[in-house]
Amino acid sequence: MWASTVTCQNLCPMELRWIMRSIESIGLMLGLAQSTLLNMMGQTIKILHLSTFSKPFSMDVFGDYFYWTDLAFSSIYKAHRFSLNASQKVVLHSSSTLYQAAIVHPSRHPTYNTTNYCANNNGFCSHLCVMGDDRPLCMCPYGLQLSSDKRTCKDHEPLLLYQTKETNIVYFAYTEDPFRWIYPPVKLHVTAFALTFDSRNEVLYWIEGRTIKRHMLKTYTTETFANLGSLVKLTALSLDCLSGNLYIGNSVQLNSEIRSQISVCSTGERYCSNLIWDSVRHVSDLAVDAVNRLVCGWSESVQQLTKI
Repeated sequence: MWASTVTCQNLCPMELRWIMRSIESIGLMLGLAQSTLLNMMGQTIKILHLSTFSKPFSMDVFGDYFYWTDLAFSSIYKAHRFSLNASQKVVLHSSSTLYQAAIVHPSRHPTYNTTNYCANNNGFCSHLCVMGDDRPLCMCPYGLQLSSDKRTCKDHEPLLLYQTKETNIVYFAYTEDPFRWIYPPVKLHVTAFALTFDSRNEVLYWIEGRTIKRHMLKTYTTETFANLGSLVKLTALSLDCLSGNLYIGNSVQLNSEIRSQISVCSTGERYCSNLIWDSVRHVSDLAVDAVNRLVCGWSESVQQLTKI
C-alpha cells in the first residue's frame, strides 16, 4: 500500500486519514466507531472508496467535510467525513494541475484544555523544545547531541562517515547507532570520488570531474572549492588536519607529454601551488601524516614518501 498523503483530526472522535494511490481510495482510522473493517492496535479502520476517484493526491479535513485534490481532473473535491461512498462536490476546478491543498483557519490550532509545556523557559531545554506526553521533550539541532540530563545539548561524539555505492549518498551517523544521523545525508554526483573530511571544521571534500567540491555540514551548503583548469585531471585528494591544507594528486596534458604532480591548496584563502612535479607517476591515492610532515603517495608502479 502506497500512501501519498496523511492528515490527522485531533478533535473528538480522533481521526487519521490517508490516500492510498495503489487502489485510489481514502483510508480512515477512527478512535471511536461502530462498523469495523479491520482492527489495528485497538483502532477502527474504514476504507472510504469513492468510485469516481481518479488520481487523488493531497487531502485535508475541516468541519464535517474532507477535501482532496485530483490530478487527473485538476480539481479540488469535498465529501462528508462520516459517510461511506459519500457524494462528491467540486470546490474548485483549474486549467492547471492542482497538487497540494490545505484549509487554513484559527480553529485548526486549538488552545483550550491544552498546556504548552515549552512556554515556561523553553521547557528548560538548551535548544529545541517539543511537546511530549504531558511534559516538554528536549531535542538537539544537527551537529549536537543530548547530554545525560536530557535537557542540555553538547558537541556530538565521533561520527561515522560512510558512503553507499548504489545511491552515492554520504551519511554522517553515530558510531554506536549508524541509523541515527548527526547531520543530514548528502547526495553526491555519480562521478564523485576521493572523499576526505575536515573534522575540525566539519567540511566534506571530494573530487567531481575536474573540480574539487566541498559541503559545509554546519550550514548545509555545497560549493565548488577549486577548479584547476581544463587540462588538469584530478586523481587523488587528502587533507592535512593540522594545517588545514588539501593535497591533490593530478596530471596535466602538455602536448604529447603527461606530467603527474602533487599540488597543495589552503582551505581558507584557496591559494594553490604545485608541491611535487618531477618525481611522481600517476598519483592514484594520497595520505598525509600531519605529525611527521609526510605526504604518502601511491601510484601504479611505486609507493613514495615525501617530506614536506
